[in-house]
Amino acid sequence: MKVSRNICFVAVVAVYGVCAAAVYESVIEPLEGERWWGGILNDGAAMPYATTDAPRDLACLNMGGTTAPFFVSSAGRYIWSDRPFAYSASNGVLRIVSDVECVKPVQAGSTLKDAYLAASRRHFPFSGKTPAELLFTMPQWNNWIEIAIQGMKQSSVDAYTDALAASGFPCGVYIMDGGWYTHQGSYAFYEPDFPDPRGMFGRIRANGWKSMI
Repeated sequence: MKVSRNICFVAVVAVYGVCAAAVYESVIEPLEGERWWGGILNDGAAMPYATTDAPRDLACLNMGGTTAPFFVSSAGRYIWSDRPFAYSASNGVLRIVSDVECVKPVQAGSTLKDAYLAASRRHFPFSGKTPAELLFTMPQWNNWIEIAIQGMKQSSVDAYTDALAASGFPCGVYIMDGGWYTHQGSYAFYEPDFPDPRGMFGRIRANGWKSMI
């Protein structure tokens, strides 16, 4: 049986010669046959990670999609941090650099499922609530799918809303996907492209549809 070694290095770096900041680097060697998934959703084609072509810094890189400082492994381990970190892989060895903590893997079981469920219980537990029934009983319409290539603007959203209403297709929930915010992770509308979000959603609701973002 191969035993994984996890090493953490701490470096203190001077910032502008005034203050010092700690940098923590964790080296996580794989267990026998272990594979890792996580980090950047749109990096899925490179997973499970063996060797990355370049480091990924979750604080400034998202590849146009969702990110999370969260990894799960086929050997039942998971990695979690409350803050973004940078990572790279070489021959299955993960290197994680954090400015807040020494990031270490947690042994939660022996499978990918074990790792995910254990991380969920500790860091993002299920509420136990059932989503709105309308999400299951009526069609959902996601405007991003059709108008992202045109550019997400209020004018294109309004045109999509009018076209959907004219089509006669049933709609339960109208989903405003990405492209409307000021930046990834923000819930503020980008005002130059969305000058009147309240009016835009009012036109959606006028058709009798529920809406969500």
